[in-house]
Amino acid sequence: MLLADTDVILINADADGVTPSFDTEVLTGSPVWASLPAVQAGKVFAIPYGAASLGAGIVLAERLDQILSELSAG
Repeated sequence: MLLADTDVILINADADGVTPSFDTEVLTGSPVWASLPAVQAGKVFAIPYGAASLGAGIVLAERLDQILSELSAG
């Protein structure tokens, strides 16, 4: 799937689990990034770094719940 075809984009978060991490700056600083429909619609969300690992599953579930709440409110 191409990023241009996605409705929502998830990126790595900083230690707080919400703020985009510094390592995403290369991606988010690109002119192409600003042209993506999900970015233009404000549908980019940061998730805790390493959230796919076994130890962070609960943190990821909580963050995804927050994201889904934001999406349903919008």
